[in-house]
Amino acid sequence: MIPRQTIPTSDANPGPRLHRRVFHVVTTTVVALMALGLEREVMIAITGTLTGITIVLELSRRRFPPLNEWFLARTAVLLKESESSQVLGSTYMATASLLVFLFFDKELAILALMYIAIGDPLAGVVGKRYGRVKIGSKSVEGTVAFAVGAGAVGCALIAVGLDVPYWVALGGAGPVHAGRLAVQTNIGKVLVPQNPGVLSAFGLLVANLEHERARTFRVRAVDAVPSELQKAFDDLEAECRVQMD
Repeated sequence: MIPRQTIPTSDANPGPRLHRRVFHVVTTTVVALMALGLEREVMIAITGTLTGITIVLELSRRRFPPLNEWFLARTAVLLKESESSQVLGSTYMATASLLVFLFFDKELAILALMYIAIGDPLAGVVGKRYGRVKIGSKSVEGTVAFAVGAGAVGCALIAVGLDVPYWVALGGAGPVHAGRLAVQTNIGKVLVPQNPGVLSAFGLLVANLEHERARTFRVRAVDAVPSELQKAFDDLEAECRVQMD
């Protein structure tokens, strides 16, 4: 376990969030675009190497606290506060990239990466600014934004010639129309999961219960007092624990 350290952040300053989202979009998109011109086996080797590097970094951070301090000092603008002592989001992303190339066709892996590259940041921005209806820790508005963004990038990639080997038909009406659409677009296979019309509802039932709290803490980074920051985090945690009970 990495000793918990504080990464100074402020809700009044959107810079760190913007930097993370830009980094997220650029790196994921680069991997997806590389796959357009490379064989699946080459992408497995590349993403496998990236995953290995991130895992070595995670283990080293746990083994050598000074290394973790050095790393945080140079990458704080790209990290969430919780990542100072937890697994980095980039480690999850590298591992997920390797898995999609390992277990799925290259075209589907490209679509999956682009869905995340565009849909996830879009959902974060819309959910943060306009989210009103909450389901657990997520907003309906952010979820809709993700679906619209992912759908748009998927249509764009297919329009420019990405050869998708099959479709997955979701929702109540999706499987009804999928067969005719597949014939019209020369797609030879359509996958229909069990009970597609209630798949989202099932996800809500099995998802973990979460509560989130946020509080604006206006202070310049150079003037921040660690004890005051920690007290703010502790107060928010206490509020969440009360609601969980």
